[in-house]
Amino acid sequence: MEFSEVVRKRTSIRSFSKKEVADEQLREIIREAQRAPSWVNSQPWKVYIAKGKTLEKLKNSHLLSPQMGLSEQTDWPTLSRVNWDSRTQENMADWLAEVTTAKGGESFSPLQAFQFHAPVYVYLTIPKTTPIYSAFDLGAFAQTLMLSAQNKGIDSIVAYELIRFPSLIKQEMGIPDEENIAIGIALGYKDDHPLNQYVSSRVELDSILHIKK
Repeated sequence: MEFSEVVRKRTSIRSFSKKEVADEQLREIIREAQRAPSWVNSQPWKVYIAKGKTLEKLKNSHLLSPQMGLSEQTDWPTLSRVNWDSRTQENMADWLAEVTTAKGGESFSPLQAFQFHAPVYVYLTIPKTTPIYSAFDLGAFAQTLMLSAQNKGIDSIVAYELIRFPSLIKQEMGIPDEENIAIGIALGYKDDHPLNQYVSSRVELDSILHIKK
């Protein structure tokens, strides 16, 4: 695929089919993601992938935890949306209005609760003893990973929902306490759910771009 086509086709998929993703494809995706830049080539990332029985166990634990009244703070603290900058709040509000009123939008919350029925979860971690710049490194790694996947016809979504219960994930995946679970990415092949046709909008280029000569 041409690079511009890969970027255009990489959208957040919210309902995946049961089709499996081959281990060798996953290995190749991570190998390509390793070409992402990082501060002084620190390469702070580690990758944990859940499939099969391990994934089913994680999905069941995720579903049962809220029903049992369990609540956790994610490894990276969150900020209430009302405390975000007003410009970003507007973007989030516009997106929420779009996705919930799109065709199939009534399924948004249930699909999220079931973690999009994805056949693969990818957890990205970095050591707790790293500077804030490592967040950039991990973001570059994550985007390269998803573009690599898209180039192979494999869809993706980054979602907070995937990492809501870090202690459960660490226990099941054998992730040491010295690492923060920072990002969760679901991978797989989209099904025919109508919500998968929704593509989030972007603000006008001139509202974010400033060129001074």
